[in-house]
Amino acid sequence: MTRYTKAMEQRSRLPRLSVLPTWERLLSRFSAVGEASPTSLAAYLSLLGVLSDTRLTIERMLGRVCVALPKITQLDLAAILTLEENKLQVATASLSPRHLERLLQSKSLKREVQPRSSRSRISPPAALDNNRRIGFVVVEPLGEFEGKPALLLGASQTVIPTEEIKLVEMVSQLVKLRFTDQAAKRRAEHLNEQLSTLTQHLSDGMIILDATLKVTFWSRPLERLTGVPARLAESKSYDEVLQSETFELLSEPLQRAINDRRQSSFSADLEVITKRGQRRWFNFSGSVLRGRRESIEQIVIVVSDISHRKMLEQKKNEFISIATHEFRTPLTVIRGYLSLLNNHRKGLNERQRGYLDRATEASDRLVHLAEDLLQVVQIEQDRLQISQQRFELAKLLKKICRDFKVRAAQKGVSLTFSEPEFNTTVELDPMRTEQIFANLIDNALKYTLRGSVKVYFEQAFDRTFKADNLVVNIKDTGIGIPRENVAEIFEKFRRAHRLEQIREQGAGLGLFIVKSFTQKQGGRIEVRSRPGHGTLFSVTLPLAKMSVTARNKER
Repeated sequence: MTRYTKAMEQRSRLPRLSVLPTWERLLSRFSAVGEASPTSLAAYLSLLGVLSDTRLTIERMLGRVCVALPKITQLDLAAILTLEENKLQVATASLSPRHLERLLQSKSLKREVQPRSSRSRISPPAALDNNRRIGFVVVEPLGEFEGKPALLLGASQTVIPTEEIKLVEMVSQLVKLRFTDQAAKRRAEHLNEQLSTLTQHLSDGMIILDATLKVTFWSRPLERLTGVPARLAESKSYDEVLQSETFELLSEPLQRAINDRRQSSFSADLEVITKRGQRRWFNFSGSVLRGRRESIEQIVIVVSDISHRKMLEQKKNEFISIATHEFRTPLTVIRGYLSLLNNHRKGLNERQRGYLDRATEASDRLVHLAEDLLQVVQIEQDRLQISQQRFELAKLLKKICRDFKVRAAQKGVSLTFSEPEFNTTVELDPMRTEQIFANLIDNALKYTLRGSVKVYFEQAFDRTFKADNLVVNIKDTGIGIPRENVAEIFEKFRRAHRLEQIREQGAGLGLFIVKSFTQKQGGRIEVRSRPGHGTLFSVTLPLAKMSVTARNKER
């Protein structure tokens, strides 16, 4: 068999098309066929229309292509074949099935019809009918059609001109793109059906936002939870759809996840007013999905109804509040009598004074517990009052460290405070801020058996909110926190260590109060720890905005 290599050497292959071209691009490609191509403009435009008309089904498009190609080229036959278990099957052709089946029985033709590009002379020629014999073929792979490899077969009695081979190749590329496009649409429809089925049977709702925070998907369970139908939610910003008086609880963690590429997930509890006017609590837990260039593609949010949990928490807080107030009344009386006894210590013997000291210490611990419980209730019920004042944070930290010096010396632990060389003016609640750092330094001393506790400042810039911040670090050489417990140390009634590991008393409320006071004042707290090597707590707080006069003086 002699290969038709001369024509193949002269022609250059067309570049593969990555997307379905526009009408203008297709026209430019058809005009590039050359002078030797057929001149029937009507036939060309008809074929062009067939290839670009997405309203046609794939089957009808293939049939019209096979009919059009022999009209505008010297091909005697155009057919779409599929290959299944090494057997050729005819999908559609410009020839009657009877003639085509007889042609495909030819061994010389079978050798050429393979799932690869081929342009060859057939020897011996294959019989097409009584008067014609096929001597030249062009075979182009089309990819997958209905799950089977497909081929475009063009056959002619005479040599197929190079320009017509180019035309057949281009048509095959366009048909292949239609196959790919159809397969992608079917996969997308299948995935949409799966997503729709999944979201409809979940008790939780789902929101999908685009990069501009516009709603692109609003699930049916969410319609039931909020009373807002999907048609009113889609294409709108999420804060236009949801009615809430505390959107900052969701918008701030969402904005941090968008701006910080290292943090892709976020979670927030938000009280939402439904369409029927009901107030319900929802947990919004989501993830920011990014593309290859770190650009935001979608934000997926799962919405859970936590109204029942919030109601139980409210009842629990009410009970704690009532119990604590009732608890404080007799405790005040006990402390009064202990104070009277303490005023007459000289009349007591050594054993009695010991009893008095232990009773006073226990009553103080109970008072601190009652105060902590009341603060927890205020935090949970969002009744915490913040009274902001302008002050130097470094002076406050220095005073707190000075108050803890005696206790540190009693334990044999070094407590040091490093004076910052930069401005530490903040606008915070002095009492709440003092409680934050007193709790952290107290914890550091409590869990440091030997070594040191260091308190020092750093400067930082928050890119999310574009503001200058202060970072206060409390670093100790204590027993550290196990990795599995780090995530839960800021929860209520949680302790990172068992009582047998450390003999210090506590209800596990201190760090919960610290985190709540920090966040309430626009800050954040982070912790890093290694068991046996110590712990580092870092509290980031916003610097007070300086006036123009103060800024000029500083310069």
